[in-house]
Amino acid sequence: MNNKLTLIYWETEDGAWRGKLAEFPNLFAEGETLKELEDNIYDEYEAMILDGVEGRFEVKEILG
Repeated sequence: MNNKLTLIYWETEDGAWRGKLAEFPNLFAEGETLKELEDNIYDEYEAMILDGVEGRFEVKEILG
C-alpha cells in the first residue's frame, strides 16, 4: 500500500498558498505559509477518510 500523497501547490496573488492532493483532486486547502497549507490539507484529508469510514459502518434496520 502506498502511504505517500502528492501535494500540488501554488502561491496566490495575495501571497497565500493553495494546494490540492493529486490523488484526490477535489480536496483543496489554503494557508498563509507552506507549513500551514500542509497542516490544513492533512486535516482535510483526515476528515475525508474518517467520514468515509463512518459511512461504511452505518447501522440499518432489518425488516423481517
